[in-house]
Amino acid sequence: MATRRERLTNKLQRRLEWADAREASATQKINQAVDMTKVIPFGQPILVDHYSAKSHRSLLARSDNKMRSGIEDHNMAQHHSEKAAGLEAQLDGCIFSDDTDAVEQIEAKIAELNAERERWKAYNASCRKGAANLDLLDEHQKADMLSIMRVTSYNVGKGGSCPAYKLQNLGANIRRYEQRLVSVKARAARTEQAEQSESGILITVRNGWTCVTFAEKPERSVLNALKENGYRWRNGSWAGEADKLPECLKEHAAK
Repeated sequence: MATRRERLTNKLQRRLEWADAREASATQKINQAVDMTKVIPFGQPILVDHYSAKSHRSLLARSDNKMRSGIEDHNMAQHHSEKAAGLEAQLDGCIFSDDTDAVEQIEAKIAELNAERERWKAYNASCRKGAANLDLLDEHQKADMLSIMRVTSYNVGKGGSCPAYKLQNLGANIRRYEQRLVSVKARAARTEQAEQSESGILITVRNGWTCVTFAEKPERSVLNALKENGYRWRNGSWAGEADKLPECLKEHAAK
């Protein structure tokens, strides 16, 4: 089963291919539009009463249409490039729950945020002692703190300590990642159990709710049956009411 990162990577590749194809088409059409008018002497107006007037107008119209089409292709190439840039940023900056190293990535992120919080705490402690020590911060935090001091009067009477919201936000982010770590570990454990089962399916029932986990993507008919019975995709599994488990999956249920 393709991971979300793999699916987004495939989308990124398609967007890049579409952008290249559209840009190549735009270049070709614009060049053709220019070449079409080269047969007309530079600055030559339409000779209204001349036999060439009709063909002159027709040539200009065809050149104009070709140029407009080329510009449309160029604009669409830019659109695909912008979409590709967004996908690339998402791939670079996100931790996906089905990444093979998702647990390690989240643990590293938690450690990074905790270290940042400890630096802020050490800095605030130096402020309370009457000697704000910016060297206790990393370069990003130092620049952030200097910016706050420069554009506000926050440091007046407060010894230059960092605003309380920074520590509050850090704490909230740490808790969010810790909660996600528990969720990702549970997902990984369910997937591993499904892979180890003979059927490749893990079905657990608890408190009237059923969780269905597949080692590999099932047939479309199975997915359709789950959706028709109100099951929804949540954290790597399909969840729904136990009494609505599709008949095709009941033999795999483990209570």
